[in-house]
Amino acid sequence: MKFFTYLLLFSLSIALLGLFVLKKPNGQAWLSVDNLNSNTVLIEQELSAVTSQIKAIYKGFTAENKSEVKVYRWKDAEGNWHYSDKSSAAKKSEEIILNSEDIIVLPAYKPSKISTKPSLIKGNEDVTPHPSTTSPNKVTELFKDANNVQKLMDERQQKLSEQIEKESG
Repeated sequence: MKFFTYLLLFSLSIALLGLFVLKKPNGQAWLSVDNLNSNTVLIEQELSAVTSQIKAIYKGFTAENKSEVKVYRWKDAEGNWHYSDKSSAAKKSEEIILNSEDIIVLPAYKPSKISTKPSLIKGNEDVTPHPSTTSPNKVTELFKDANNVQKLMDERQQKLSEQIEKESG
């Protein structure tokens, strides 16, 4: 099989090199270095034309003034702040204009992988799984993940509040 592969590659290389040596009826070679260079130039020209078309399309999407974003906020009866891109009809909402270039997008939190399938008590395969059958280590990991999520949400709320106060004040 290895010999056949080498023989095939050798035959293909001889055929390709033969195109540079063999002549057409008009006396020119079937393939020349000039042909390769001119094709390269044509490919580069086509590529630059397509690139300029894509840039023009992209500029069409970004030509709109999207540097300002309107956000509405209001407090509910419990004193919690709510934010939306639409004003609340039920509550008096405050309009805040944010600069989209100043908005910071935080990455999503990825909790550690915890098996959602609890282990069964040995010997009682008929018994349905109960929360008390999960291992204490998994419960501890679950609480750690919950605390991490709470910290992350508190940090996000703090940064959002600081940014809104900075923009409005």
